[in-house]
Amino acid sequence: VMGREVEKGILGHILNKAKENGVERVKAQFIPSQKNAPIENFLPSCGFQKEGDYWIFEINTSFVVPDCIKVSVE
Repeated sequence: VMGREVEKGILGHILNKAKENGVERVKAQFIPSQKNAPIENFLPSCGFQKEGDYWIFEINTSFVVPDCIKVSVE
């Protein structure tokens, strides 16, 4: 069920894996549409900063995944 912190759990897993692999910053782009309007504020709410047309996350600390979310990769 998206919208119950699942998005943050998935993003946190990706960001923490990126950090483990030496990535220092992640660049994302939000392209608005009618279908994704509810997620428009997601990146800034997760600590991404706007730089031009992109959102940047500086990986200098671990992204905190909500305690209620557990992500496993098989």
